[in-house]
Amino acid sequence: MLTAIVQHPDELIAFITALNLVLYQPQIRHLLQMVDALITSNDTKTISGLYRLLKGQPDPKNGADFLRESPWEPNDIGSPRKRWMVTKFLELASKVNISFDIFIGIDDSLGKKGKASKHLDAVDYHHDHNESIKKKPAYINGYIYVELHLQFGPF
Repeated sequence: MLTAIVQHPDELIAFITALNLVLYQPQIRHLLQMVDALITSNDTKTISGLYRLLKGQPDPKNGADFLRESPWEPNDIGSPRKRWMVTKFLELASKVNISFDIFIGIDDSLGKKGKASKHLDAVDYHHDHNESIKKKPAYINGYIYVELHLQFGPF
């Protein structure tokens, strides 16, 4: 199998740089590798699968260590990323020089996990609205995630 990622796109590097993350060079390299592989992979998104796409196929243990041992909280990356995206969309929408509406859609979903999955922070038994009936509520082992969709005019 040929590796797909030889060089990271300039746009991705600019995006990661614009987040102003306080990371060491090796951490930035792993972040670029993972994000680029996540974007381009058509296979399962396991760390091993992602690292197989990279030139030289680095050891997937390095990617696991990067995610497990890097000194940040989810909001350290999530908040700057969201601010950058909203700012970029507003810039693009203002360039078309038309009035536009902002639409916001919020949806929550339940991701199912096997009964043996118990040692992950987000995994627990949650009420399943789809499987429940009026007199018999159903609970499922899994995680809940919330998605937000923003639309700025045509963007």
